[in-house]
Amino acid sequence: MLKHQFAIASNNIEEEKITIWINSNYIINKINVDDDFIQKFSKELDNLQTIWVTSSKSRKINNNLNYYGITIIPNEEIGKFFNIVKETKDSKILKELTNLLRNKKENDVLIHFGI
Repeated sequence: MLKHQFAIASNNIEEEKITIWINSNYIINKINVDDDFIQKFSKELDNLQTIWVTSSKSRKINNNLNYYGITIIPNEEIGKFFNIVKETKDSKILKELTNLLRNKKENDVLIHFGI
């Protein structure tokens, strides 16, 4: 089954290392989420302003998640993202996401790694 990953990363990651975050010591905590779950609320995510990482030094402001790439969910959008996930009423994913966000420090970022 296809998986997406969400992670909390420290805010001091160097720009050049953005594409290798997944394997770095900068990752604080992460969860895996089935693609089927993401598909359930993909349309609602169109209202979420995100930053798509398009190369090691390039970012693009966009909506929704970068399905095949890396997405940064800005701090000001995390509450909206959490509320979208909460509406799915999937208690397992909601619990994992809650625990993930509980470990987030003020300036840490939430990152989505697409399939």
